[in-house]
Amino acid sequence: MTCKNTKHSRVVVTATTDNNGYFWLATKDVSSHAYHRCKVYNVKSSNKNCTITSKMNGGIEGAELRPVKAFLDAEKKPVVLYSVGPLAYEPTCPC
Repeated sequence: MTCKNTKHSRVVVTATTDNNGYFWLATKDVSSHAYHRCKVYNVKSSNKNCTITSKMNGGIEGAELRPVKAFLDAEKKPVVLYSVGPLAYEPTCPC
């Protein structure tokens, strides 16, 4: 995830997806007021035969975050959960 023009200038956070394609990123450097300045990008495919980033859901230009749920964590601090649509890779060669 890359966020620009936040109070920290530029924030870059990375995560690896699980076997189901889900990932979890946690950062205190982006407020709920600045999430619209963040985009999520595919970084690297785990499949050597599918390495071309797909256009699906903004995969090339960056997927925008969508707020999904707000709640309090175990320490009673506010947390907002965001989501992006599925991102994908296309086959490297026409098969």
